[in-house]
Amino acid sequence: MDIDHTKKLKRIIIHPWDGKRIYNVRHTKQVIIDNYPKHITSDFKIELSCFKHEEDMMMWQIDKKDLNISDLIDEQGSLALLKKLEDFTYPIFVQTDQCGNFIEIINHKNWVENWRLKAKEHATQNYDVNGNLEIFQKFYEIILNEKLFLNNKNSEAYWKLLFLNFSIAVPIEKEYFYKDSFFWNIMQLGPIEIKGRSNGYLSGTDFIQHFTSKKNADLKLIEKVKDAYDLQQPYDSYSSQLEFEITTTTGSSSRELRSKRATISFTIEQQFSYKEDISIIINNEIE
Repeated sequence: MDIDHTKKLKRIIIHPWDGKRIYNVRHTKQVIIDNYPKHITSDFKIELSCFKHEEDMMMWQIDKKDLNISDLIDEQGSLALLKKLEDFTYPIFVQTDQCGNFIEIINHKNWVENWRLKAKEHATQNYDVNGNLEIFQKFYEIILNEKLFLNNKNSEAYWKLLFLNFSIAVPIEKEYFYKDSFFWNIMQLGPIEIKGRSNGYLSGTDFIQHFTSKKNADLKLIEKVKDAYDLQQPYDSYSSQLEFEITTTTGSSSRELRSKRATISFTIEQQFSYKEDISIIINNEIE
């Protein structure tokens, strides 16, 4: 159905909740080149609580726990150190608008100082060997620069998905679609612009928001893939397919987040395939 420009567009207002809500996150990535697959899966939990709510803004505490990454064998090396440094960044306190769109980190300067103190205690035993001090210093430089830190966070799929919201038509009709676009970070390619259309509709006690995008990749993106993954064969845009879907479920009346899921599929003929799936689903544990 064509877009009806006479309809009003709005963002769904998120209703905050009392206490803490726990969400299970699963993120999988798979790359297949010439029938040789490589995949990675990470599982963790995020804890969300709203500690301040006003008419046009909300303040949230976000915590990330119990990270488990498949095939992570670097238990004592640089990857383990980076994971520890990231652990110290939590909890993160953020401000959003009433629709859940990210605005800023609250008291960034104080937050950095808290991270430094936690990391310093760990540093005495771990940062003076095998170049670990350099890793620590580079990480510190990133979080010290709020803009640079947020650029890094937006490359994390769960963070991007959590704060990604779309417009809907009012009154709500399932057949009405609205054009939307955003950037998504693809492994080894960096941020890629995704253009598609979104709609919202009621389904029982749920309110569903759905975004979909399907197109041939342009030649510029194909060249980027060839360089990143060392593909030799020449391709054209008609040999590729890029598909992206996001589904968000909230309570139809409460507007409390129940789940979010994003899936992406990118193929170039039979030589290259990239698939990514991330879900954020509420856990039964509510404190």
